[in-house]
Amino acid sequence: MRLFVAIDVPERIKQEIVDFYKIFNKYFDGNFVEKEKLHITIIFIGNRITDVDFIKSKIKDYKGEVKLEGIDFFYSGKFARVAFISANEELINVYKSLSQSLSLPIEDFRPHLTICRIKKVFRDLNELKLNFKYQAKFTFDKLLLLNSDFKNYYEV
Repeated sequence: MRLFVAIDVPERIKQEIVDFYKIFNKYFDGNFVEKEKLHITIIFIGNRITDVDFIKSKIKDYKGEVKLEGIDFFYSGKFARVAFISANEELINVYKSLSQSLSLPIEDFRPHLTICRIKKVFRDLNELKLNFKYQAKFTFDKLLLLNSDFKNYYEV
């Protein structure tokens, strides 16, 4: 299993993000996340813990506010590999709290909403970062435990 904890994104915001894909296509190409699969990743568990009931017991009481803002990239060396919408810093506290309650190490991780696994860059990504001024807010009342097979995500 490839387990991770996530926050679902309201339909309205998913549509706004997908509508931006045509702008992003001028800067990079790759595998864009389908609208119904958009989510905010809080913590990747992978197969380090397989007791689903234990994980669910640890994620059941979280709620709060999400603020999405701008675009950023995860790099492998000097190459951008993943494009994402940044999530608010307060979600890092959720990540750290969950890591501790699940006895997982706290790593350098940023909660984020992945939009594309990049294959090719056409233009300067810093230009896009400077000019893309997207912001959105919403509240969440639960965290989801999802499993991934690299192509599909489904709630456990």
